[in-house]
Amino acid sequence: MLGALVISILYFLDILAGMWAIATLIFLFPLLSFSLFFSFMGKPKEKRAIDITRRRRYVT
Repeated sequence: MLGALVISILYFLDILAGMWAIATLIFLFPLLSFSLFFSFMGKPKEKRAIDITRRRRYVT
């Protein structure tokens, strides 16, 4: 009788541990994915204008 009680308690604890793992993955995955996305995005690069007046013209 005691063995069946221990086994049933361990069974329910295993179900609770699985639910806890799934819940933490559901809540942590969006946070991690968005933080990685924004860290890899980086800063936008400056667009440098081309100065046309200072180009060298070769006379042939």
